[in-house]
Amino acid sequence: MWPDYNDYIDGATKSTLAQAQNQTDKTQAGSDSVEIAGPARIAPLVAFLSNSSENEVVKAAVEQTMLTHRSKEAEESATFLAKAGYRLVHGASLLDTLKETAPEWALQSANSVLSQNAVEAIAKLGPACSISSALPSVLYLALKHGDEIETAFIENAMAGGDNCARGLALGMLLGATNGIYSIPDHWVADLKSAKCLDQFLETNASED
Repeated sequence: MWPDYNDYIDGATKSTLAQAQNQTDKTQAGSDSVEIAGPARIAPLVAFLSNSSENEVVKAAVEQTMLTHRSKEAEESATFLAKAGYRLVHGASLLDTLKETAPEWALQSANSVLSQNAVEAIAKLGPACSISSALPSVLYLALKHGDEIETAFIENAMAGGDNCARGLALGMLLGATNGIYSIPDHWVADLKSAKCLDQFLETNASED
């Protein structure tokens, strides 16, 4: 696919693809990216491995993240999201889980702007894709709107910046906490691929 792909390619993917050309072990070709998009994409792994141990989930999440994002920051974020996601799926409370698993620096940054609205808070924390900005922003939204999925995602979108990558991490935390039925019905019904996704979920649920 990639040699003939003429649309946008993010920096981490470009770097990984370039380095993979000269690597015998392709799993070691990841970029040194510190963007949150790498660790934020692990939700399917956490769901798939929900019956495994927490350590196994963390190991798989870190390995998957480092295929394209081989930085200490990305590893730290993947470890946090995997631990938090796993515990939340198994019924742990959101606030306790964040306090126990989130990096202390990120939690402190989030708490420092908790009294502000989302646009102001995320502008202060930094709306860009780097983990140093994005992870505290995700924690801010989870702390402030943990039981209000619709509000949390609207606030995330309206704050601008790399709201897509933030949304991946936020969705993982709040989805694991509140469950699929907390998602507004009209958001699901209005999806162009809603029927296809329903069929996929039903098929896999019956196989399980």
